[in-house]
Amino acid sequence: SSVRNLALTAALSDTLGQRSKEGAFDFTAYWRHSVGVALCARALATKFRCSRENAFAAGLIHDIGQLVLSTCFPQHMAAVSDYQKRFDCQTNEAEWAVLGTDHGRLGEALTMSWGFPPALSDAVGGHHDPERLDASSLASLVHLADAITHALDLAGREAELVPRIYPPCWNAAGLSWAESQAIFSEVEQGFNALCDMLS
Repeated sequence: SSVRNLALTAALSDTLGQRSKEGAFDFTAYWRHSVGVALCARALATKFRCSRENAFAAGLIHDIGQLVLSTCFPQHMAAVSDYQKRFDCQTNEAEWAVLGTDHGRLGEALTMSWGFPPALSDAVGGHHDPERLDASSLASLVHLADAITHALDLAGREAELVPRIYPPCWNAAGLSWAESQAIFSEVEQGFNALCDMLS
């Protein structure tokens, strides 16, 4: 429900707000991106025949592996960040090079151990892995929402990189130009309203 999603967002923002000044990881950018993906996933949900609530929840926690890595293993995340800056690559590519896995796989293992629904865990684990994406799945929806949110630069990062969109995911959405512009506008307006509410 909308109330559950608002509570989940508030809890996450409170957790991140407490840690925003600790270490090198940018918790504020993480939170802003997570909320943006949640809103974008919700806006895209009908295109993928998913519930808006499940889409929002999946978008909000899709990078939970990054949160755990940065909280529990800050020195590892610092090495990932250094690698990413050095080679100008995506975060998950730097994670594979430095850690031998990525935040998606870690997040999937965690959400499975916490008893999350399989589709939600799959969305967390598969949003950066085109080989695992069924074009109409919740993971594909989050993959597309993640890329769009990076393109909208809602995180406010200086060197924002937009990941490549897996073509079958884009095709599954079937967005017209007008629909895509409406979704961008809905996400930006919802993002500003939610940030105002939570600040």
